[in-house]
Amino acid sequence: MALAFVVIVVYPLYDYLMVGHHLRRVGSDYCRENGYTFIGIGHAKSHFSVIYRAGDSGKRRYARFILRTSFGRFRGVEWLE
Repeated sequence: MALAFVVIVVYPLYDYLMVGHHLRRVGSDYCRENGYTFIGIGHAKSHFSVIYRAGDSGKRRYARFILRTSFGRFRGVEWLE
């Protein structure tokens, strides 16, 4: 019973928190490197988007990427065109 609880409840929660941490880190690093203002992370069907503001325009812009993870471990980022 305890094993079922771990598999059904604990691991998905751990995975969700770890993926969220990596998404925010990737987004903030991308914006810091390019001199943009980081707003947040968006989620689509098969990819994530860094939402940012470039310069003084005030317009939201998006940079799309796929986060590669394996059992809570960060493996890499694939940027999409």
